[in-house]
Amino acid sequence: MKSINLKSITLTAWPHFTMSLACLCAMGAAGALPAAAAEPDAKQTAIRYDDLDIQQAAGAQVLYHRIQAAAQQVCALRMGDLALKAQERACIEQAIDAAVKNVNSVTLTRLRFGTDLRLAGK
Repeated sequence: MKSINLKSITLTAWPHFTMSLACLCAMGAAGALPAAAAEPDAKQTAIRYDDLDIQQAAGAQVLYHRIQAAAQQVCALRMGDLALKAQERACIEQAIDAAVKNVNSVTLTRLRFGTDLRLAGK
């Protein structure tokens, strides 16, 4: 019997409260989300990467683009106010940072931060 190794990250963001951003990482089947993720203002999306070899630059690049697109999706604010746009940008950057940290790949970390050093906490 072949073992299935599903890899995905779940991006959860509160675009109106960028300090409350959480990114959850699940290797294999997705686990239970914390209660905060169920709040009405929370937005989330799953990003699968079991089809990628993220140890290779090309695979890490594809995952990075998926993470960026997902962060823009969950952090999007509909209003054109400059202050809200700054908050939206901060949400996107925090979501990308958290997702890269949680994937815990040297290649992806190098792509995002320009260094092989892992972020604190990993």
